[in-house]
Amino acid sequence: MVLLRLEGFFQFLQSITTHLVHSNFIPIEGVSVVVFSIVAEFSAGAAAAGAMLQEGILTIKETVIALVLGNIIATPVRALRHQLPRYLGIYKPGTGILLLFTGQFLRVISVIAATGIFLILYR
Repeated sequence: MVLLRLEGFFQFLQSITTHLVHSNFIPIEGVSVVVFSIVAEFSAGAAAAGAMLQEGILTIKETVIALVLGNIIATPVRALRHQLPRYLGIYKPGTGILLLFTGQFLRVISVIAATGIFLILYR
């Protein structure tokens, strides 16, 4: 991530996506953290976020928002890839899918609630 930063990769991403993405919630630099979290795994997003935080590109609040957003968006893909086969192997298909969706729904709600508490306390 540091090498990508030094070589100007994130500036390149910013220049080509500035016209596509407009958000006051998260800066354009944070979008790359979200993308890394979705496309790769959480560790790639965390590495990108850590590099940007260390360089002063993102604040702590923006970093947390980007990581949480990437995690929430990537949750359905990970659930289908990792958990669905296990649930379908243990339970009947209807029960397995219901358990999967219920668990993921509760997980996303709890992550959103924890993030809300963080944002309220970290003003």
